[in-house]
Amino acid sequence: MLRLRLKREERSSGLAPPSVASGAEVEIANVYDDPLLEVVRLLREAANIEHALMVQYLYAAFSVKDKYDALIGIDLFPTSHTLIGVAIQEMQHLAKVNALLVDLKANPNLDRQDFPIRSDIYPFDLELEPLTLESCAKYVTAEAPLDALDPAGAGDQAERDFREAVSQKVGLNRVNHIGSLYGTVIARLREAVEASPAILNDSDRWLDELEKIRGQGEEDHFLFFRSVFEGTHPALGGPAVWRDPSSDDYPSRPLPRNPTAYEGSDRSITDALARRLAVLANLHYWLVLGLLHQGHASSDSNLIGRAVSHMTGCLYPLGRMLADRGFGLPFDALALNFGPGMDRVATLGWLRRLVLEVQGHEADLAGDLGSNYKKSPAKITLQILGGIS
Repeated sequence: MLRLRLKREERSSGLAPPSVASGAEVEIANVYDDPLLEVVRLLREAANIEHALMVQYLYAAFSVKDKYDALIGIDLFPTSHTLIGVAIQEMQHLAKVNALLVDLKANPNLDRQDFPIRSDIYPFDLELEPLTLESCAKYVTAEAPLDALDPAGAGDQAERDFREAVSQKVGLNRVNHIGSLYGTVIARLREAVEASPAILNDSDRWLDELEKIRGQGEEDHFLFFRSVFEGTHPALGGPAVWRDPSSDDYPSRPLPRNPTAYEGSDRSITDALARRLAVLANLHYWLVLGLLHQGHASSDSNLIGRAVSHMTGCLYPLGRMLADRGFGLPFDALALNFGPGMDRVATLGWLRRLVLEVQGHEADLAGDLGSNYKKSPAKITLQILGGIS
């Protein structure tokens, strides 16, 4: 868990804690004195947040009505102009963070908490929810540069109106953002490399990669979500699109918040077929994370490629199918850190069993999966896993 504190000079001045101190400058509190321990901790936290943002953006994309395909991004390309594109870029950030962890001889992190997730980084819970003005205001806040939303710093009335509108949706106690997390990671990594240059090959390249991740969020993603919030994105045609949630022109469908495929929860998916589809989606999601974990841990690009095939050929169409039935893809958390085996061979065996589980559910749902769902990813992945030792 990331915790914030007032910066040293403000702590000594006796200001209130950052949750109530208006305008106070804050920083991420250290847990370790050793900069290497601290940078690994922060990278694992960054992986958790990138993972959570990625699935939130996917869930929001699945909620958008088909008439706004230009906002969804049906071509599955990494771009800062569509919801799917931004989600894919967040996945790329997650991949780079894990690659850096591996280069630092640390285990990759594909785990995350279950939704809703509370973090001191944001003044709101991270949740799976449909795209609305309220949820979009959260995404604007998550991606914004630190000083980009303070109404007092607005240069004109239009800018002030925008900042005040976002503040009204998310509250005024915004004290930090993900860009500052990467700024702290960069600072701690510099300290670690200075103290022990041998810990990382090509440290300048990694520092540059981290700066690019921070810049993409604070520039491209922030501006994208701002255009959606203000209705100026080309797919929306103006702010009036957000006025009436009951209108056919409203951008999204009212999918439930934080659904789960698990039985016995008050958030369980109630429709029998939708729940079966959600169970299959969970299996693909967990398989994707397992393949990514092992792919990063062993620098095996083939396994990473298999993960992508399950995302594009299986998870994506399942998300659209569930949304068409009025439900969302649950992305249920599974606390395995996705490297459950004692070694590579044992973990590959676990992944093979998971693929067989996928195929069993595919067979049970054979007549309900539609033409866009692909069974070939599971078949090919099983063949590849069988040939790896």
